[in-house]
Amino acid sequence: MTTMIRQGDVYLVRADIARKPRRKAVTTGKVVLALGEVTGHSHTITGDVAEFVVDGKRMIWVAAPAPLTHQEHGAIEIQPGAYWVVRQREYTPEEIRNVKD
Repeated sequence: MTTMIRQGDVYLVRADIARKPRRKAVTTGKVVLALGEVTGHSHTITGDVAEFVVDGKRMIWVAAPAPLTHQEHGAIEIQPGAYWVVRQREYTPEEIRNVKD
């Protein structure tokens, strides 16, 4: 079964990867998954975490339990492992776009 975690307009989907990627991390220690276009709030994971780009997609590696926080949502503890970062999308007659938080 695939592990999926949702907080607002951000989804984390457990990746089937046993080890941390061998490429250079985009950022470590604090990863902003999404920045609210309307409110300026952010979905952020802080701790022993790193962000990578793998095949053009965002991935985070969590080495130890770390909180996913947002100013308007309760914190969620993310367990160790690799996760794909997915933004929720919405349809309007004009376009398909990222949900604005």
